[in-house]
Amino acid sequence: MVGFSAGSNLILNLVSDSHEGDATSSDPIARESSRPNFVALCATWAGGQNISKFKIDATAPPAYLFHAKDDRTAKLGFAEKVAEAWQQAGVPVELEVYETGGHMAFRACSV
Repeated sequence: MVGFSAGSNLILNLVSDSHEGDATSSDPIARESSRPNFVALCATWAGGQNISKFKIDATAPPAYLFHAKDDRTAKLGFAEKVAEAWQQAGVPVELEVYETGGHMAFRACSV
């Protein structure tokens, strides 16, 4: 899953509250896990939430984050805390930071 800004916040919520699925369910949808296999969080927006609101543990998928230092909408500090939470959980994470690019930092890089 890839999310920009509020989309990255949505992904953080999904990772925090994903379900493994119920293999015994007669419903084929309920048998499936809602946990993504990999996430990319771009211009990661806090949405007024603190990092402690999100449950990031060893079951979290590997993550790639990128952010611009000059983003005034989604502060770099939150992305750094997200990356730190992944590191503390022992899950692979990469945070790529650009000097400029503003809120939609993808303009500054080629992903």
